[in-house]
Amino acid sequence: MSPSAHPFSLSVRSRASTGRKVSSRVSAGSRRLAVLLPGGRPPLEQQVRIFVENRRWIEAGCRLRRDLADLEGVQRLLFRHYGELVCHWQPALEGDANALHEVRKSLRRLRTVLRSFRARLKPTSARRLSRHLRKLDRDLGPARDLDVALEFLRDPGEVRSKTAAYLSRLQHARRKAQRAVRRRLGGAAFRALQSRIDPLLRVEIPALGAATSPTSLTRAAGEALLRQWRRARKLGRHRNSSDSTRLHRLRIALRRVRYLAEVFAPILGRPVEQLQRRADRFEHLIAEIRDTSGELARTSENEPSPPRAVRRRLRHRRDQARAALEEAWSNFENRKFCRDLKALLEAAD
Repeated sequence: MSPSAHPFSLSVRSRASTGRKVSSRVSAGSRRLAVLLPGGRPPLEQQVRIFVENRRWIEAGCRLRRDLADLEGVQRLLFRHYGELVCHWQPALEGDANALHEVRKSLRRLRTVLRSFRARLKPTSARRLSRHLRKLDRDLGPARDLDVALEFLRDPGEVRSKTAAYLSRLQHARRKAQRAVRRRLGGAAFRALQSRIDPLLRVEIPALGAATSPTSLTRAAGEALLRQWRRARKLGRHRNSSDSTRLHRLRIALRRVRYLAEVFAPILGRPVEQLQRRADRFEHLIAEIRDTSGELARTSENEPSPPRAVRRRLRHRRDQARAALEEAWSNFENRKFCRDLKALLEAAD
């Protein structure tokens, strides 16, 4: 099947309200993506085959450009992460730890796009989809937390006789957690996701683009990144907090900054690439502190407390992250960098 043989188009581009000329021609990338959204909501196996066999089309069709309208950019991002989610769904269902991580990453990225453009998408079912994705992500969390703990213990330098029993208990807990993964990803779960995301991509966003005056993607991207960056900077005051909830909020904010900077750097410029690197470093340290602290706090029967040797190693890793935290924060908050970045994002058009 060729891209042009399919009647549906992802293109929603028109002349933006800013006056920037935005092409009204349906791009080759959009036509290619159209093939990958066949009607009838195909079963998971067929959908995976479509995405895998057309990986090159996805890359071309999801590429962001400065001349795109805001809603086409949103569509392309949602489609890209939906494809990533589909391709890792079955391996995660079968117990692959890396695939489960990729599924959760795709879920979070989908939600970040929906959240960043929620005002623009208000007339659609985006909010309902976001709630569905959030619940799915939360339900998969316990299994992923155990994978993180097991990955730490499988380090050749960490597996010793004193930790063998603890490792065995964690493996048992992970097998139990996989039941929840199968419940959330198996059966009708994929069709439930399709029933929410397919109409949004196929019908609602194109209709919204046709009925409203869009802004340029560049302006919308600058505004979205600026909002999330400001929130992360504000939450940065909690970086040394012992409150797990506050650290989690900071981590989420930094993750969103990192993701938005990553996807929008090609249309916003080099300073945004620098922001992505700085946010990535800061987020990594916050994650290390929170994850090691969480593992140290395991006390229940289902989450057995780690033996002394493991606790020593966890405290050492946490202390190392804390020692590097202020340097990462200073880099993230560099006055000249922040001034230049703020000017760039505010001027994006």
